[in-house]
Amino acid sequence: MHKMSDYWKTDELFNLNCFREKMTDEETPSRIYKVEKVLDYFNKRMHDVYQPCTNLSLDESMVLWRSGLLFRQYIINKRHKYGVTLYMLTEKQGLVQQIMIYSGKVLVCCPDVKLAHQLLQRKTYCTGTLRIRKYTKDGICVVKWKDKRDVLCISSELKNKMVETTNRHGIDRQDQMMSYYPAERKTLRWYKKIAIHFL
Repeated sequence: MHKMSDYWKTDELFNLNCFREKMTDEETPSRIYKVEKVLDYFNKRMHDVYQPCTNLSLDESMVLWRSGLLFRQYIINKRHKYGVTLYMLTEKQGLVQQIMIYSGKVLVCCPDVKLAHQLLQRKTYCTGTLRIRKYTKDGICVVKWKDKRDVLCISSELKNKMVETTNRHGIDRQDQMMSYYPAERKTLRWYKKIAIHFL
């Protein structure tokens, strides 16, 4: 064989099934491999060092990024329409507990009734936005209200002040705090910008 990659070719001339069946072509790194170690370190340290309170919020946040990136998203109702989506678990003061980066793979990181029940059994309350077509069960309150668009919210914590709690705590508080220290320099690479966002 002339090149190493010829062992995995599928045309008639190079058809060597034993290599394709027993070995993968190459290790393809994750799309977020440049920030994966920083992300894992942050999540592990927060898990080891800090004990969260009982009021947690799970929602998404957007880091502005306009240049070409495979997992860059376009969300029409966000202030920053183009960017990298981060799913964050936060406390009511805005302190981030865990972060996940949407890397283009199918990932639904949105609270649902089953997750709320599991957390409630562990005496952890949650509040967050909910996808449509989810229904309430015992101990879980689902509310829909009209803001700029229809918002569906789930909570196992508060029944009457859920809208106020959702707007004032967690991701909204964290987004507000991040707006005071923007990392909007165009010269930064995407992974540097996200690493700065973690800090």
